[in-house]
Amino acid sequence: MTTLPLAREIFATTLNEALPGDLNVRPRGLVRNPRQGDGWVMVTRITPEDYTRCRVVLTAVVILGSDPELADELLDTWGVLAVDATTQAMPTIDVVLEPASLQVETGAMYGLTITISTEVEP
Repeated sequence: MTTLPLAREIFATTLNEALPGDLNVRPRGLVRNPRQGDGWVMVTRITPEDYTRCRVVLTAVVILGSDPELADELLDTWGVLAVDATTQAMPTIDVVLEPASLQVETGAMYGLTITISTEVEP
């Protein structure tokens, strides 16, 4: 079992190392002017499990770009790789990968979200 900051770091590092291309998934913080390959990890839920651990839901957002055809190709290429790498790198209770449409300062972008549930200790 790990801590929440370390779980975020492992999640981001796993995606950066597992997916081909020039990725820059950060363990925290949004990207102001994202480009293809940028991403970040967010904490979306923390619930108690018992006195010594919590279940956390982490969501990583990865930008696939503004071209819908290229975004589809990247989703096909990266999707299974991301799920497989994440489940091997850390103990997960649940993993879901979904396409996403994101509104950023420069306009609409396509992306993917990968959401995991895992346990952490204080």
